[in-house]
Amino acid sequence: MNKYFLFFFLNIFSFTVAFAQLEGFSTMKNVEAFTVRMGEEARTTETISSDFVQKKYLSFMEDEIESSGVFKFKKDHLLRWEYTVPYTYIIVLNGDKVSIKEEGKKASEFDMSSNETFKKINELMLNSVRGTVLENDEFNLNYLESKGEFLIHLVPKKKELKNVLQNIYIYFDKSDYQVSSIHMTEESGDYTKIMFKNKKLNEELSEDNFIVK
Repeated sequence: MNKYFLFFFLNIFSFTVAFAQLEGFSTMKNVEAFTVRMGEEARTTETISSDFVQKKYLSFMEDEIESSGVFKFKKDHLLRWEYTVPYTYIIVLNGDKVSIKEEGKKASEFDMSSNETFKKINELMLNSVRGTVLENDEFNLNYLESKGEFLIHLVPKKKELKNVLQNIYIYFDKSDYQVSSIHMTEESGDYTKIMFKNKKLNEELSEDNFIVK
């Protein structure tokens, strides 16, 4: 497996949440109403553009690694992560195809279909941002809420995926039912937090955004 392909998934998908992070959350009062609203949002959301900040902790490092950039989604299967700080790095996912460009170098392409675990992780991210994560039977789901957010806690059912991710926490803003952050954990104690801001919905996005040259 190409090192950049592996780097992307290890960089995006890992996180450990201390119990304190769930303080203020309790069992969701009306799961049915939440799932209905999520379905409505998924059906009406065609595109998403957002800034993001990513904080990653590796157990062998003292401080978190922070990076930021621009995220774009186009229904149903197009994702673009463009890191701009502290380095330039572009990852575009289109179905099973991954295209990567680093620091202006010529783009490289990979096929995820040969690796079932990474394919499942890709599906998880797509389902998270388009609001269909509740339909995924690869996870056990716990429904929580606080005053301002809904929280879905996902635990992988299969051992293969558990070896990569132990827990996934997806936070939704109660004001618009859109994903506000995604937190992911590894058994090692490594973690990643991705926080979205300045989100814009259903603006025109050219297909060129999802082509890396």
